Amino acid sequence: MRSSTSAETALPFTVNLTVDTSNLPMNYSYSD
Repeated sequence: MRSSTSAETALPFTVNLTVDTSNLPMNYSYSD
């Protein structure tokens, strides 16, 4: 078993961060 690459680790982290950010009310101010 090989260790996960930084890309494999960063991808789900980026997706989760994007989802969390989109759920923040503060994000709507940037969307307008």
